[in-house]
Amino acid sequence: MAAPGPVTYLFDDDFTGAAGAPPDVSKWTFDIGGPGAFGNSELETYTNSAANCYQDGNGYLVIKAISNGKGGYTSARIKTLGKFSVYGHTWEARLRLPFALGTWPAWWCMGANPPALWPACGEVDIVEAYGWGGSPYLETSVHIPDGRGGMIDTITGATRQDQPCDTGWHVYRMAWSTDPESLVFSKDGIVYLTTLPQAGTEWCYSDGNPFYTLLNLAVGGNGGGPVPAGFSSAEMLVDYVRVW
Repeated sequence: MAAPGPVTYLFDDDFTGAAGAPPDVSKWTFDIGGPGAFGNSELETYTNSAANCYQDGNGYLVIKAISNGKGGYTSARIKTLGKFSVYGHTWEARLRLPFALGTWPAWWCMGANPPALWPACGEVDIVEAYGWGGSPYLETSVHIPDGRGGMIDTITGATRQDQPCDTGWHVYRMAWSTDPESLVFSKDGIVYLTTLPQAGTEWCYSDGNPFYTLLNLAVGGNGGGPVPAGFSSAEMLVDYVRVW
């Protein structure tokens, strides 16, 4: 699914590097930290090792979570150096997510407008796959800076939506719409969620604040849940990421 063209991308990575190469350092940087470093009770250590994040030489980026066989796990979390407003833009990625208990892959955006801290900066989880509960599923959610770090969940479907999860390739898109002002989410070209600003709440997606986008594969924690004893590894594959 290409952008309606011709179009000039603000950000575009097709991951066409050599086999084993890291993601393009002019476009991406690594978040590094041990278990729990980024909250959510996650179990993995995020590294910049080629074992955990590499281009495969066939046009894909691989983010790989690996067990050390002793209760420890390594994985990768990368984010764009460039920052782009949600307002007025479309964000799209083609992904293949693992369907694995104990894992928590995600493609998301975080506000990068200092000195605002979370949740005041804003966060959009474009797609994340929860591996707990015995039946992994996808979720899209829009967080608001309401002091609770919460999603507006008083209106069903207003700011979050669950989707079936499988191991196939899918194109996920978040697009800004002006009529009405909203965030519109689609999977393979089919719209499944439209998020509108809610009366009486803060809304940080209409003012041009900068956001960077992240890709990561967590293990365990609030979203991954208990990790099966036999878990050895899981992979998240990325075909491309684009912003226009």
